[in-house]
Amino acid sequence: MLDKILVDAAIDAGSELREGFFAEDFLAEDNRLVGIRGRSNPGGHVMTEKAQITIGADGRKSHLARTVRAPMYQSTPALTCWYFSYWSGVPNDGLEIYRRQRRVIFAFPTNNDLFSIFIGWPIEEFHQVRSDITGSFMQVLELVPPLAERVRTGTRFFRSVLDTRFRFVLVNA
Repeated sequence: MLDKILVDAAIDAGSELREGFFAEDFLAEDNRLVGIRGRSNPGGHVMTEKAQITIGADGRKSHLARTVRAPMYQSTPALTCWYFSYWSGVPNDGLEIYRRQRRVIFAFPTNNDLFSIFIGWPIEEFHQVRSDITGSFMQVLELVPPLAERVRTGTRFFRSVLDTRFRFVLVNA
């Protein structure tokens, strides 16, 4: 929902939306970033777009930040790893927070009648959790039997995993 709100606001302010655009490189002139080069889809023809301002909203491993050698500041190593999923048909009364065996569970209703569950583990368990995300996720839920029981009555709603490429580009009109 937040992405849609931000995109709609940018369009209302005069930007053009190009969904499915994958930024592959950035354009520079006179030591200044002036645009992007990419494809309308993987394997599509190369396009370049110039802009007065180029924003890399591509996460903490930002390709843009690496390209311009942006300095890192106030950096803290990760202490936890998080996975989340959405469920339909889970009875709930609002926000739930649980702490069990060095794990944290945040569960809450969200838009479209879905129930969000976020689980955090200590970072040293990241590789183990990642090797069986679903099993690890459900194992932590079992630490709170009433929650696990309610979740089992629902249906998991799968969402695609985002990669570090841009999913869309806004171009100044």
